[in-house]
Amino acid sequence: MAAYVTNERIEALQYVRALAVLLTLLAHLAFVTDVPDLRYIRFVANHAQFWGGVELFFVVSGYVITASLTRALDQSRRGVMKAFYIKRATRLFPAAWLWIAVPLLGVHFFNSSGVFGDPAQVWRNALACVLFVQNINLTVDPATSLAVYWSLSIEEQFYLIYPWLLLMARKKIGWLAFLLLLPQFLMPRIVSQAELVSMMRYDAILWGVWLHQAAKTDAFARIMGVFRGWHILALALALIGICVAPVQFAKIRYAFSATDFFCMVFIAITVAYARESVITRPAGLRSALNWLGDRSYAIYLAHIPVFLAVREADMRWALNLAPDAITDVQILIPFALTLIVADLTYQFVEEPLRDWGRGHAARMDNRVDLAKLSQNPGELS
Repeated sequence: MAAYVTNERIEALQYVRALAVLLTLLAHLAFVTDVPDLRYIRFVANHAQFWGGVELFFVVSGYVITASLTRALDQSRRGVMKAFYIKRATRLFPAAWLWIAVPLLGVHFFNSSGVFGDPAQVWRNALACVLFVQNINLTVDPATSLAVYWSLSIEEQFYLIYPWLLLMARKKIGWLAFLLLLPQFLMPRIVSQAELVSMMRYDAILWGVWLHQAAKTDAFARIMGVFRGWHILALALALIGICVAPVQFAKIRYAFSATDFFCMVFIAITVAYARESVITRPAGLRSALNWLGDRSYAIYLAHIPVFLAVREADMRWALNLAPDAITDVQILIPFALTLIVADLTYQFVEEPLRDWGRGHAARMDNRVDLAKLSQNPGELS
């Protein structure tokens, strides 16, 4: 399987990003209304939970960043690390800072109902987000409006070190990733933001690193061949595992480990059958999934502030925008607003600055094909 990074795999991973952000929205339905929905509470307590969407993001990140860095290192070592950090900063930071600013403005000027929280606490959390330590800060000082930045903090902590490990041990990085993830995989952990060991977990990203290296091997091709003819069913079963594991394995404190494993299996099958997954999708569905995948990062950043702003608007002006229960038709309003502001963020903040960063990084090494870079929608670094 020499062509382990192909256009089909890039597009298939876009579908995974779309799925991941949809699962995350389902996980955060409780933020849409200030009236607890007992049916939803009972469902997530006894049957399924959806925070596995973030774990999918982690595995995809490890896979794609490893692909990007190994491809760059194969071309040249000159300036690779500097280019990586420039591209990553311009890709992620502007949108992140924008959606840190929104709750800061909201807590001071649009907070009659108190949905955005306490101003001092939000400012403390904003500082933790900018310093990429929000995962640690949430264990002692949680602020709802900036809660999602824990995952970005985990990624930035990981990628501060990982590229240098890859540079020094590129041929052994798959085995190194497996050895590093194993202690966390075997460690009992409680699913709680108050637990530091749960908020400093890097095993899902390491699964992505390991999977990228494993996908190059003949053994991977043989194992994935088992699913030929029923890979769609296998994907469905893995997805069920991603949703059910947080409940069933929480009883023995292995919810993270089991969920991450199912995420890795889901993406492994997606990667192995990428061509079949892409060419068999109707054109309209492919376009919708690609649209969501492109904007998944902006949706992830924006959705909770938008949900809170809709609730505040209802409190102030009785607009009846926020649903009284998550099954009400009004739930479509905060979701639609989230998609609108995410699209604006993507078009006017994320994409232009990402392209500028790619161009600046490419100019550092005249051997990089800038046109090829700009046409690669799967580049996340």
